[in-house]
Amino acid sequence: GYTAFNGKMIMENKSFVSNNRGKKIFPEAITVSDDPFDELTMPIPFDLVGYPREKIDLIKDGVIEDGVYDHLTALKYNRKCTGNTLPPEYASFGALPFNLVMKEGNNSFEEMISCTKKGIYISRLHYVNILNPMSVQLTGMTRDGTFLIEDGKMIRAIKNMRFNTSVIDMLKAVDMISKERQTKSGFVGPTVAPYLRTNNFTFSSKTSF
Repeated sequence: GYTAFNGKMIMENKSFVSNNRGKKIFPEAITVSDDPFDELTMPIPFDLVGYPREKIDLIKDGVIEDGVYDHLTALKYNRKCTGNTLPPEYASFGALPFNLVMKEGNNSFEEMISCTKKGIYISRLHYVNILNPMSVQLTGMTRDGTFLIEDGKMIRAIKNMRFNTSVIDMLKAVDMISKERQTKSGFVGPTVAPYLRTNNFTFSSKTSF
């Protein structure tokens, strides 16, 4: 989210959003916003140079909306500043979402596990890096608990694995979203997200631990 919805990268045609604004890419249940007023996030009413912030839909009902814009990018490309300006020393990065929030779904976490014939539960992703910003191809590792699911139950822990997957492909294949959401620290501000079940997530290798 921090690079895909960066207004500067969008206007420079370096983001998957650049050529997909207005297109329905994901299931209707997928809605992502930069929302400084969500009850689970930390309110940030102004950006770091004083511009007021508001809720900005990034993906709405599966449709790509737009990104966020700092005041310099907004002036250069005649866009509206969304109140996402970074400190001067990071101005060259463009704008980043400060309060990345994903809408909750209709399933409980327990239902998601019990409905899974065979799968893997990932507690956390670690050492995540971008391989290709246009396809949002990421690599990284699982961490803090990875478990095998069989016949609707977590049966045992498994070793951590390295993944190499496209967030676009992963979100396209989401078929269940939890009611519960968690708040995690992000690069700039907190991220709020539910649990997701997807049929497209590629692991490339296992680890020794």
